[in-house]
Amino acid sequence: MDAISLKQLKDNVAAFYQEGVFDCDKQFEQFPLFKTPDNAFEIVSKNDGSQQKLLIPCAGQYSILFRGQSKDFSPCVPTLYRGDYTAVDVFIERLRLAVLIELLDSHPVVKEIFIKNQWKVDYEGLAQHYGLKTAMLDFTSDIDVALFFAMCPYNPQTDSYESVTTENNTGVIFSVSPVQMAMFGSTMPNLFSHKIEVIGLQPFERPALQRGFALRMNEGEDLQAWKCHFTFTKADSEEYLRKFNNGHGLWCTDILVGKVNEIKSLTAFTPQHFRKAYKLAALKGLSKTQIRAMLQERKILITNKASYPVFSIDEKQNIIDNWNNFGEQKFFSRIVTRRMITLNNSETNEQGEKRGHIKEEKPNIDINHISHIELLRTIQTGRLAPNGFEARRPHSSV
Repeated sequence: MDAISLKQLKDNVAAFYQEGVFDCDKQFEQFPLFKTPDNAFEIVSKNDGSQQKLLIPCAGQYSILFRGQSKDFSPCVPTLYRGDYTAVDVFIERLRLAVLIELLDSHPVVKEIFIKNQWKVDYEGLAQHYGLKTAMLDFTSDIDVALFFAMCPYNPQTDSYESVTTENNTGVIFSVSPVQMAMFGSTMPNLFSHKIEVIGLQPFERPALQRGFALRMNEGEDLQAWKCHFTFTKADSEEYLRKFNNGHGLWCTDILVGKVNEIKSLTAFTPQHFRKAYKLAALKGLSKTQIRAMLQERKILITNKASYPVFSIDEKQNIIDNWNNFGEQKFFSRIVTRRMITLNNSETNEQGEKRGHIKEEKPNIDINHISHIELLRTIQTGRLAPNGFEARRPHSSV
């Protein structure tokens, strides 16, 4: 399929969303009560037997998610599986993830806000957004965020995003259908329980700024999605660079950046990190003894004397002070909820009127509710991607 213009791409996406609008959506739009604030996040129960809740980017619809790239790499795989990686390479990255998990669990906002409210801390999602190698590919519910990453290349030398210098350019946008992905796992889809995960609002800012979701992939798996090649100009790239404040509007710098950079260079880990990584890595056919021997060959030490990043007493106090002064108000101002009410079967009263009675009322909706709505939207449109998108044939891998 030939590349289309940037304008045509955005028009096609807008038309796709419009096809999925229900009549009740149009009615709700007339009432300010039902309008969510910009950059809001909704509390949604996971409904998986746990009491855990997600803070999902409010998107109106979750029919499609997007990923932007400068080109269609083949294969298109997560950072954990790129290049000539080995089993021990994967395990070392899982050791680093184990260190990050321990660090995050000591963060005052994680301990006192997220864990106490049973909000999911997405450890691997944070690792992905802050530069550790993971088994995830970033996706977003915001087409403009995806377009930024497709049109504004990252310069590793300056650790910054730049506009292009040429006039005629081509980028690629991938889209995935959560309903389609969920169907691989069950007959009644739960959108965010199989392949696609919500990252959303976290104790650190980057995933929220990027309206973050992720596609979890297995070793040897290539991206299966819909894709659209589009053309854009130097002026288009410059416009999107300004729109997101030279990338700072999506790629903020905070205390976690420095900590993760330290984690990236670690060559010594504790036995506790080793045990955690062994659970995370799930390396088939390799015992702990074999993995230790492989690590030793790579000069990676497992020792109780390992030194690794922590939040100092002063850093924790600064985190608490910032939270109390302005962080708490900013954080909670972005959170919204929708109550969910379940009715009993309707009964007929003496006047012959049929009325339902409230069976159960919950303070927020759950994933099943959203999943059913999005399944109905997909049925209504009869499509999994906007016009201009074609199926991406995965690269064959051994």
